[in-house]
Amino acid sequence: MSGFLYRIAALSALFIAITTCASAQTDMDLEHTDASGRMICGTIPFNDGKEMEAVANTARNNPALYQKMMNASKSTKENRRYVAGDDYPFFVRDRNTNQYVTVNATLMYNGRYAQIWVDNLDTARVKKTTLATLGKALDSSTAPSSRNPSQGIIQNDIDVFGNYRDQFNQDGQIWFLMTDIKDGFSGGAFVAGFFSPWDQTSQPGSNMLNMLYIDSHEGLGTQSASNLRDLMNTLAHEFQHLIHYYTNNQSEVFFNEGCSETASIINGYANRDNSGYLANTNVNLFRWTYEDATGNLILADYSRAMNFVYYLYDQYGEGFLHAFNQTHSTGMKRIDDALNVIGVPPSWQAILKGFAVANYTIKNVDYFRYRYNKPVTTGSPKADTNALKTTGSVSVAPYAISYFTLNKPTARTLRFTSSGQTPYTVMAIFYKGASVIEVKELAGNTNYTIGGTPAYDKVVFGVVNLLAVGSANANANISWTTAAVASGVDDATSSTGGLALTGIAPTPSAGSATISFVSGGSAPLTLQIFDASGSLVRTMIDGDQISAGAHQIPVSTDGMANGVYMVRLLQGTAMVNSRMVVIK
Repeated sequence: MSGFLYRIAALSALFIAITTCASAQTDMDLEHTDASGRMICGTIPFNDGKEMEAVANTARNNPALYQKMMNASKSTKENRRYVAGDDYPFFVRDRNTNQYVTVNATLMYNGRYAQIWVDNLDTARVKKTTLATLGKALDSSTAPSSRNPSQGIIQNDIDVFGNYRDQFNQDGQIWFLMTDIKDGFSGGAFVAGFFSPWDQTSQPGSNMLNMLYIDSHEGLGTQSASNLRDLMNTLAHEFQHLIHYYTNNQSEVFFNEGCSETASIINGYANRDNSGYLANTNVNLFRWTYEDATGNLILADYSRAMNFVYYLYDQYGEGFLHAFNQTHSTGMKRIDDALNVIGVPPSWQAILKGFAVANYTIKNVDYFRYRYNKPVTTGSPKADTNALKTTGSVSVAPYAISYFTLNKPTARTLRFTSSGQTPYTVMAIFYKGASVIEVKELAGNTNYTIGGTPAYDKVVFGVVNLLAVGSANANANISWTTAAVASGVDDATSSTGGLALTGIAPTPSAGSATISFVSGGSAPLTLQIFDASGSLVRTMIDGDQISAGAHQIPVSTDGMANGVYMVRLLQGTAMVNSRMVVIK
């Protein structure tokens, strides 16, 4: 939901759930994974903003510890270099009793960027090989698919998302405490790790450290390779939260979580697919659901956040994510502000349109805004769900997308209308077999001809709610009507003169050809020819201003081998393709 603030009291945690998780109050970021490491549900089970109540409980039940906490909060943090074998007393909140306890831990791994401290009660069960594996992933080497496999999680996250707060900097190291996290769960659910912003304050009970918590019991599991890979996913995800808390602690949960999901991916530890979101895309983009006993909604929320922020990263690169994390505006305006920083014309509306197309095509289209240029390994296209009936309507949630499909459409006119003031658009994706041959934006209150000649095997319509920034959340209520027309009518353009390729002659071509097209307006227009492998062969028009109306342009086929080529016409968000055959 738009405007939800990531509060100071919020905790970020990664959960492993083998059974259904219980619903609880908000304020902490949690995720659930099953035994295979796939995130399957999420909830907010134990941060209720009662840290000061825990301090009061400690004062009443353990005055000596309370005095130590008070003394620590008033003193200057000692900045010293610890060595392996050193002991350290941590303040840890026990969620069962809601009071603080002391966890005495030993430094078991001391690396360049990371220190791993192990609760003295668990030093015997944590394998040295486990510590070495985690330390290597944090400090110096990530998965082969990482953005930089020769760097650890900490440096990769910093390079992309920015640096962390240095007020409590301990010689440039992040501390990781491995302890049995007292989470109050039963029946197989448990906290595997979390980041607590409380440690970023000088309040009693704060460790005044840049640190993360790792569960030393269930979270480690059998300490198998699969368990440790899931834990590395957790570390990459949670360390981004530590950074994000410093760079933008007022961030919407949706964006913060999306960045953490992307952090896991860019470090090579992706373990979530996009199916949870694609099962229902007609959901407020900013929704974040905690009250969900089944876990299905929170899974969809994490999946949606991953999809959207990863699409932004895929389109605009690491520089965008870095600027995005430093940008303090909210909602969709935050995207435009970050684009401005990297020198890209801002248009979150164009991004949402491209996102709507990319969810269906994944990579089966050449135009880069309409695809994932480097899809997540587990990415899959949106499945066909709703047939576009002769007449119908849909209520589309804020910044959401609703999809409809026409299979083997006969010639018909199509018109979309809105019953309200909420802006919207319709992205039409035209298929021949499994190939996308055209993408067109269909304006509202305009008649279009769909089907006929050329024949399409499928047309997918993505109805997108383009709710204005700053407006109260409102659904876009969209209706449509269709009517049959005489067969043989060429598919092409809006009755007001849309973009179209109207002819290529002669065909087959030998030596030269003439391409006829219609410009849909004054936006820059590009006309290109690609060979069968997708390589660019000719550029006839390169982003020029072409007046609206019919035009012709000659093209030489000298130097072009015999075969089938694709002619592409681009203008604004519209794309039209046609085939040209060269035979000499």
